[in-house]
Amino acid sequence: MLCVSVSSSGVPTVDGTAVSACPTGTYVLLTQVEFDQYAVSPWKLSPDEAGPIVGAILLLWAFAYGLRMAIRAVGDTAVTINEGGE
Repeated sequence: MLCVSVSSSGVPTVDGTAVSACPTGTYVLLTQVEFDQYAVSPWKLSPDEAGPIVGAILLLWAFAYGLRMAIRAVGDTAVTINEGGE
């Protein structure tokens, strides 16, 4: 990682300071390997990390399906009661 400052004329210069001591208003330049280490991406999950997410999605899908079937059953019962009462 390198500290890079931009002068008022727009010319970037690399500072020799440590990244933890970069002055305010400077940029931190990363290599691709460093970026990959710090970047958070949903596509870089291990199976152990993805398991709970998949489980939550399937649980939500099952709940929505059950709710849909319950609404359909109540709707069918209401139609049957109205038809029978007439």
